[in-house]
Amino acid sequence: MISDTHRKLYLVLLLHSILLIAFAVLPVAADENAKRSRIESKISLIQKYLESRTAAQIAESESAVANDLLIRTRELVEQAISDLDEGKLEAAQAGIDQSIKLFTAAAESINRRKKSRQLSLIEIESVRAEIDAYLESYQAALAARAPPTSGPLDQARLAGMLVTAENHRSNGDIESARAILIETRDLVVAALVDIRNNEVLVYRVEFQTPADEFRYEQNRYLEYVTLGQNVLANGDFDKSRIRLFKQLNDAGNQLSREAVAWVEEGDYTSGIHSMQVAIKKVAQGLQLLGIPLSIQ
Repeated sequence: MISDTHRKLYLVLLLHSILLIAFAVLPVAADENAKRSRIESKISLIQKYLESRTAAQIAESESAVANDLLIRTRELVEQAISDLDEGKLEAAQAGIDQSIKLFTAAAESINRRKKSRQLSLIEIESVRAEIDAYLESYQAALAARAPPTSGPLDQARLAGMLVTAENHRSNGDIESARAILIETRDLVVAALVDIRNNEVLVYRVEFQTPADEFRYEQNRYLEYVTLGQNVLANGDFDKSRIRLFKQLNDAGNQLSREAVAWVEEGDYTSGIHSMQVAIKKVAQGLQLLGIPLSIQ
């Protein structure tokens, strides 16, 4: 027979074991409840994301990648809810975390497209300003020719390209507008370069006096300076290129002043030579800014 002492000891040990089991189970249950709560919070968060303006913008966008990510996000959320209901906490946790990552990737994709579009719009404005600056120089060069000529630029083609570019822009096709404007700019620059590379041959026979030749060279210098100012104001150049351009421009300015001084003293030969060297300096600066002038 079991003595009372043994019976009491047995009961104490049994109670102790029960308490140990109970205390072991409680933390596990508390941990699962905490994990479930965290999962539910994440589900609530991603559902708010899916109902947000950002989600609507993704759905309305033309990005197939972003839309696919959005669809996959919704599928993962639905699966995570189902896993949570079935007590599959690990699967629910993994699914909801992945859904948040995919939604974030979709939103970032749209933001990149927006930034790219904004940059393209800025570039369009810049290129359009360049075209106007080049056209101004081109028209000035034509006006100065004797006798007047129509010049190498196809005005009808130019006008048509500008209209087409504006139509693309109005319709939201920014990339097509950008491409056409760049082509238009290159067309105008080519025409301007064609005039400038051949103008000396055209004008040499027209000079009646050294004073006429000096005025021509001086006007050509001033036109190059104006062209450089317009290009610099409307372009996006790195600091080193701007610094070199200004150095060449300053050198040309000094030579121009010396040329005027020579002419004031009656020495047209030295004045014309100095002005031509000044033109070469400014032309070198224009080359740095992307204007492919030949230096004569």
